[in-house]
Amino acid sequence: MKARASIFGTVAVAAILAFNPRPVCRVVSSARDIQRCFQDLRNAGGSLNPVERLLLSLVLANTTVAPAEVNAAAAAVPRT
Repeated sequence: MKARASIFGTVAVAAILAFNPRPVCRVVSSARDIQRCFQDLRNAGGSLNPVERLLLSLVLANTTVAPAEVNAAAAAVPRT
């Protein structure tokens, strides 16, 4: 049963890559963002368990900040 599932998964990934590689690149990028957020939450300390960190990572990885907000936040930070 595992062999069939593995073969099916391999064929499915190969078909996706053959027809359009962009979704695969997007999945890899999303996975990196989720991993980065998860590590940032772990390093920040706090009392989050792994499930809470995973859920917050999924939310944070899929958020975007408008360029105007980034510029406003950068301007508000005092420089020394």
